[in-house]
Amino acid sequence: MLPPGPVGANLDFVMPRPKQTAKRRPTPPAVKRPDLDKLTRAVFDAITGIWITDDSHIVTLHATKRIAEPDEPAGVAISLTALTRPHCFVCHRDDPPPRPHGCGPECHTREGEPA
Repeated sequence: MLPPGPVGANLDFVMPRPKQTAKRRPTPPAVKRPDLDKLTRAVFDAITGIWITDDSHIVTLHATKRIAEPDEPAGVAISLTALTRPHCFVCHRDDPPPRPHGCGPECHTREGEPA
């Protein structure tokens, strides 16, 4: 279990590939149910008391939902980080420099807001 305190979460949901989608065609976006917020809530409820003491401790979140590539299994990849100091989820630097747009143009700000 992570120590009590602020936690950052990174969730990558891989939805099953529809059988009618050809392997050679580009993978379509995952725009059908379930909603990303409901998937996220289900994961947080499942890990509360096991990996984290309370899901209210999650202060930053990056979540994606996509359809599996051919021969890729469906599932979710969960990454939790105890935040003891500011952390950039894009470049994964601890204590990024105090610039108004994060570590760089592609990064998030110190508070986890998009740049």
